[in-house]
Amino acid sequence: VWTYRDVFATAISTLVISGCWFLLVVISWRLRSSGIEWVLSNLLAFGQDFFLRAVQMFIVEVILFVPCCCLCCCRGDGDSGKSRGAASLANREHSVSGVEMANRGPERGRVYTVSFDPGMIGFKFCRLAVTHVNPWGQAANFGVRLGWKVVSVNNQHVRDDKEATCLLQDAHRVSDEIPISFLAQEELLVGTVVANR
Repeated sequence: VWTYRDVFATAISTLVISGCWFLLVVISWRLRSSGIEWVLSNLLAFGQDFFLRAVQMFIVEVILFVPCCCLCCCRGDGDSGKSRGAASLANREHSVSGVEMANRGPERGRVYTVSFDPGMIGFKFCRLAVTHVNPWGQAANFGVRLGWKVVSVNNQHVRDDKEATCLLQDAHRVSDEIPISFLAQEELLVGTVVANR
């Protein structure tokens, strides 16, 4: 699935490559000489340009995407832990709207699934525990609280921050909504330091 960013990047890349080839043709035409050497030198120049661009694209993709593959694909235990975690959460999971949670308040020990829109979801986490909730973000509107534990992202059980971050990034690229499940726990007491100025 292509996003508007993918289409934009492809269009700009095609435009730049076409422009470079156009300049190469114009310069070659202006500096032409009689005979077959002109044709061969132009074909050689186009071949070199195409080969160097292919090598550059390969190197850039290796540099950018191999680290992502290592983070997302090499997770350790395999799928056995995911299925056990998902099975243990299935009987306690509850979808909830922000209005419903604001009216009733969260029950400790219950798993709440919230469907976020792509974009700024409005919370930060460390060791899967919510450490900050933006008061104007989606998370605050749905009633997400400090101390809640992220247990699944996009219906996939998570075991650590790297896995959750990777799944969030994937979901932002391809999903229209991002379901995130939280285990309601006691609210974290986060100390704040106020500077006197």
